[in-house]
Amino acid sequence: MVFTTASIVRTASSLILGLAAGASGADDSAFTDLDRRVLQELTAQHRAGQVVLHYRAEHLTAEQLDAAAEANAGAFRDLERLLEMKYEGDIHIFLYRDRGDLKERTQADAIAFGTGTRSIHQSHDFRGPHELCHIFAVQFPHGPDSFTDPFVVEGLATAVAESDQNVPIHSWATVYARARRLPPLWQFRWRWMENTPPGVHPYHVAASFVGYLIETHGIAKVKQWYVNATEAQAVLGQSFPDLERRWRRWLAARTVEPEHEQHVLARLGLGDAKIPEGLMAAGERLFDGQSLAGLDPELPACWQVRDGRLIGTHDGPWTSLSSHGQHAPLTAARVRFRLVSGDAFKVCIDPAGHSMREAIFARWSAYLTCEDGFTGNEGAPLDDSDWHEAVLVHSGGQWRAYLDGLRVLQCPAPAPTSDTRLTIAVERGVVEVSDFAALRP
Repeated sequence: MVFTTASIVRTASSLILGLAAGASGADDSAFTDLDRRVLQELTAQHRAGQVVLHYRAEHLTAEQLDAAAEANAGAFRDLERLLEMKYEGDIHIFLYRDRGDLKERTQADAIAFGTGTRSIHQSHDFRGPHELCHIFAVQFPHGPDSFTDPFVVEGLATAVAESDQNVPIHSWATVYARARRLPPLWQFRWRWMENTPPGVHPYHVAASFVGYLIETHGIAKVKQWYVNATEAQAVLGQSFPDLERRWRRWLAARTVEPEHEQHVLARLGLGDAKIPEGLMAAGERLFDGQSLAGLDPELPACWQVRDGRLIGTHDGPWTSLSSHGQHAPLTAARVRFRLVSGDAFKVCIDPAGHSMREAIFARWSAYLTCEDGFTGNEGAPLDDSDWHEAVLVHSGGQWRAYLDGLRVLQCPAPAPTSDTRLTIAVERGVVEVSDFAALRP
């Protein structure tokens, strides 16, 4: 499917107005001025059930017309099933030879868009239920105080399509989350053209959230929320922020096919950001899961072992825990941790007699020592208390920091040549560590 800014505004505006006005009982009266104008040229007509196709006979072959009729009638039937409703009346689809023909006749730079409450203009080879869903939604039961918005409108229409570019909608959102490109929904929802992170398609975000609601609450409830879009608590029994937290946890537990993950990363400009598989191997465990053996705490009272986890607690600036003694030059460390509370956690590779290399993961940003200071990434904050996996590694002349399998920081610098020790530290908070390992990539 292809979406444009123009189609977002055009479709959402017309359909929100449609909800307020209701569906027209007569198809002719539901036509817009644009519909009537192009009907003077698209004079041929073909009916496929409740779908009426308008086209210019010399522009389409019989095979193209049959394919368009079958696809649109099939999408119509699928929507009646998915939305658990019987659509009343006809839907008029205006078919164009190609996108250029559509633009010339409608002045719209889109492959498909809806007008009014019963009409869709599209290239003859456009496929999918997106635009049809907008038309179906006009017939959702609504009252005088009904309200919806583009986030909900486009979220549902994209969710029913289930995929984009052959990648499932939830896989797009899952990789956005892993890449820390999934925006906070409340701010994003109301100003999404301004609050969409680089490389992210806003429709994917809205669609995954709405799709999650369909899976967990059912389409009947989602249709009620669609026309009462500010009433999540009243309709769904949970606040919008609570629903978002549950959705994010649900995404975090999902698996994504490698080819889908790579496709989304490439679209984000992160095609080379995935961590090398060798860095996910076991390595030399520095924490045995039972004791502080082999580890040297800076302040012994701040570190303890409980339930197989290493617990670091400090109410002031950094306090550290290091591997005992020196290792032959190490260039990689891996830590699985969660910052239960507080400010920040860091992983360090400390060569004897040289500057320490630090990767810091803070609530507001991530940092990596670089030259005489730090390089930062405000797009990689630890804004939750979930489990994360951090890797600090030197490779190919670069120091790199990975968080949850994706590179978040890098800086060119030489590898250590002297013996090293590995260190972790917590600042003004509580951290839990389940894995602390030295790697030799």
